[in-house]
Amino acid sequence: MKKLMMRFNTENKGNLFWRVIIEGEEHLADNVQFRVQTFTSRDMLPNGVMKWHISAFYEQLVWEGTELTVS
Repeated sequence: MKKLMMRFNTENKGNLFWRVIIEGEEHLADNVQFRVQTFTSRDMLPNGVMKWHISAFYEQLVWEGTELTVS
């Protein structure tokens, strides 16, 4: 299983409200549906900054445009 982390995009200038971090790479989404259990986490980013996330362990990600389903 892999870990996904999500937090609010405070720099949003349109509809991409969520920063979704998958395997250390950031993606932007306007809607995220979780079909797995979620939990909150406090995570140190590679640049040394601490951030708080809604996190989940997942098996599959399905993107439909900027909408993400996590299962």
